[in-house]
Amino acid sequence: MTTSGDRLPTPAPEWPAAAVWKDLSPLDRAAKYEAVAPATHAHYMAEDAALARHERRLAWANWGLRVAGLVLGAGVVAGMILLSWHAIDAGQPQQVKWIIGTPTVALAGIFVTGKAINASVGGRSTSTARRRSEAPDRAA
Repeated sequence: MTTSGDRLPTPAPEWPAAAVWKDLSPLDRAAKYEAVAPATHAHYMAEDAALARHERRLAWANWGLRVAGLVLGAGVVAGMILLSWHAIDAGQPQQVKWIIGTPTVALAGIFVTGKAINASVGGRSTSTARRRSEAPDRAA
């Protein structure tokens, strides 16, 4: 417990590194990082390579999902056409409106929802390299 006559603690001094490192060029800063923690650059480069590999895998997965969606969608349309053809041959042309209409509405809903999700989620995805290249120059 402290009394009113006790000295108040002095605030901690500001880290001198903040002022010293702020004015260094990126190359000098990298050299100091390397002196403080060896293999820092190698660690960052390995991390960047892992991120790039991950983004390539995500791009391939996205491509595969799109192709699978197109193939399955074409299969559904072909099935609707064949089933409608069978209904007409069986003498029940009234059923064609249900055979064609219901899956068409469902497919349209899936495609519209998929486009909306892809636009909102895919639009925010940017790689680290692109973010770095688009960042304003802080040295100026």
